[in-house]
Amino acid sequence: MQTFYAEVGERIAMLRVQKGYTRETLAKLVDISSKFLYEIENGKKGFSAMTLYHLAEILNVTCDFLVSGNETRMHVQKIGEAMQHFKGQDLAELQAVVEAIDHLANKENA
Repeated sequence: MQTFYAEVGERIAMLRVQKGYTRETLAKLVDISSKFLYEIENGKKGFSAMTLYHLAEILNVTCDFLVSGNETRMHVQKIGEAMQHFKGQDLAELQAVVEAIDHLANKENA
């Protein structure tokens, strides 16, 4: 279990640095103490589902990515969010491109 929290903490710390947040700033945004965030990042403490949710929201990733490191769902979410900006024919064309990419990926994995 210690390894699990250490891996999650590493991902949180990595994302915090990538986003340019200090530990104090991120802790304030998530409404936890900077000491508690330090302990999370170093795998010394577990945390609630609500804290996980807030961290994911602020760091703009999925809870799944923080917990498992699985980037696939994070990318799927971002693609879905980007597609919401398209309407009508542009959306239909974008969907056709995504389906073509999916077809090529499945073809290569077969």
